[in-house]
Amino acid sequence: MWGLRRGRWWMIQWSLDGTFSLGIHVDPLTRQAAEGSYGPYIDLHLGPVVISLGNRPDRAGDYARLSSIAVMRPG
Repeated sequence: MWGLRRGRWWMIQWSLDGTFSLGIHVDPLTRQAAEGSYGPYIDLHLGPVVISLGNRPDRAGDYARLSSIAVMRPG
């Protein structure tokens, strides 16, 4: 099961399919996506959960176009 909740300044993603990630990702730049600008933002990877804080962090992965997955993972 994949889950995603988002707001203007935050996003929470979780995965209950065995995905596990630890670390911090910082993007200090303002970037452009199809939906508009986003960033800067920070991702906190805490096992099966990723917490993102910043300006429109959901636009970083074009999550609006994804229907069944959110957390990026190797194929």
